[in-house]
Amino acid sequence: MTWKIRNIVVILFLLWRFDGFGQDITIDTAETKGEYIFFIFNSDAVDNTGEQSSPVPGDYYRFQYGNNYAAATDTDSRFDEGDNIVSISKDSILKNSVTSTADISVMFLKQIRGCWIRVTEIESVQRGDTLYINRMLISPQRVTYERKNACENDPVPISPTITENLQDVEFSSPDGLNIDRYSGIILASRQAAGKYSVSYHSTYCLENNSDTITIHPKPVFSVERERRICEGTTIDLSPTAASDNNVYAWSDGTTDENISVSAPGTYTVTAVNEFGCKSSDTVVVGLKTIEIEKFDFDPVEAGCYEEGNIIIRQLEIRDGAMPYTYLYKNLVSKQVLQNPESLREGDYMLTIMDADGCKVSEPGIISIRKDCLSDFPVFTPNTDGRDDDYYIPYEGEAVVYDRNGTLRHRFMTPAYWDGKDGDGNPLPMGTYLIVVDKKEMINITIIK
Repeated sequence: MTWKIRNIVVILFLLWRFDGFGQDITIDTAETKGEYIFFIFNSDAVDNTGEQSSPVPGDYYRFQYGNNYAAATDTDSRFDEGDNIVSISKDSILKNSVTSTADISVMFLKQIRGCWIRVTEIESVQRGDTLYINRMLISPQRVTYERKNACENDPVPISPTITENLQDVEFSSPDGLNIDRYSGIILASRQAAGKYSVSYHSTYCLENNSDTITIHPKPVFSVERERRICEGTTIDLSPTAASDNNVYAWSDGTTDENISVSAPGTYTVTAVNEFGCKSSDTVVVGLKTIEIEKFDFDPVEAGCYEEGNIIIRQLEIRDGAMPYTYLYKNLVSKQVLQNPESLREGDYMLTIMDADGCKVSEPGIISIRKDCLSDFPVFTPNTDGRDDDYYIPYEGEAVVYDRNGTLRHRFMTPAYWDGKDGDGNPLPMGTYLIVVDKKEMINITIIK
């Protein structure tokens, strides 16, 4: 009965209650001797049924003030029916700046498991250099989660907000959430989208509770991961989405769903759905080149009143995508003809373009000649679209003389002569002599 009588006496004469532990107590710092005695009389921890049954006599406890432990987990720190006294020196408590109930913790251990129980209120009295704690209100901690929403591809674990020892706590999810049984950590990246319930169970450390964790679906879309682009061309990159609610952004800063690119490289697209969840994918754009492996053709010479042509006998292009487009560039007029049905007299460079826009050129020059009237060439520069000029294939300076030997025009060849003089005026009908590079001579007649 000693412990009961002593507490009754203390409570009758000196009992007073405060919330700011250390604030209403005067401590003489010059006095270094003496002890503050913490007398643990009762606790209000409850079990699952609401009964005041934990901790119970025989349980171990650890009393902590500031950063120091006043008792270890040994036989001297059992919670007994009688006195439970923790003694600490006055200078130790001053050094650890114990100023409120938040600086005091009690840890009860049972069956090699332990947990911190929060001290919410203290009844105490001071008598000389001794502080008596007559009654501590100890409440089980309540677990909650730092966040209750995540995305199914979220790599960051969801953790309980409680940071103290959780050895006495068990977590469970009846609807199959991927959760660690003892730590409560949830790995959203290993879980399908949905709503899940999480329950926390403890012998007496925690307030039994439950939460709802929502795993939102990640954005779903597809994109062609490998593309090839031809030099000098542009291609479009576009994701194909299963939902119209996605918002897209590309690594080049484009915020539209589709982008046009004109250079090889790596392009990453990130989709954000209505839940704020993100998914990314990457398109690698490589450079595409094509090469002529076999090319065989027959030139068809121009007639007196019709143009010539090119008949392609065989064509093989490495990495080419059909159909092919044939581009003939006239080396004199610089005109480019696409898939022409006929070609006038002249020299041409052939470029082949495949279905992706890649181009490759035949290195040789393709020539179309007109043998008709080679000995007595005649042309009609009357702008009727037929024989309006005359092709001179020789290289050098061409000088045009009339039948009287008068110089009428000078120009460089190869070229097409349109029957005009040096001032751009049409020459009259008649016979003219063209001398190229002082060695090639052409007698030609202009008729209208």
